[in-house]
Amino acid sequence: AELVIERPPVLPELSDAQVRAKVLRRLKTRERAFAAERRRQGHAVLGARKASRVSYLSVPKREEMFVRNPTFSGVVDEAGRAMAAAVMAFRRAYRAASRRFREGVRDVVFPAGTWLYRVRYQACCETVAPP
Repeated sequence: AELVIERPPVLPELSDAQVRAKVLRRLKTRERAFAAERRRQGHAVLGARKASRVSYLSVPKREEMFVRNPTFSGVVDEAGRAMAAAVMAFRRAYRAASRRFREGVRDVVFPAGTWLYRVRYQACCETVAPP
């Protein structure tokens, strides 16, 4: 079996070298346009030379979606502070209960809203009073 590569019937008036040069010019123009668009959007552009030096073992960094890690958003300052305090209290209670559970204390009570320990290990959880 033999692989034969033939030029498609495109731009018959040009030689192979001229077609190759024209394709490369258009490719460079499009690459520059795409790079400019990415820069306008605030993304970095590596380029062919730098890209060829990247190790195949390297892993891309995760894009940061937010400046902060939003647990909740769109709340008024006072309500936001109250919600932040409630979340911090939950996390504190959860960490303490989780630590005790891992130490072997199986009758520890997890804060309301705990899912993993309740579902996976049938751990006791506080109940939430209806609103």
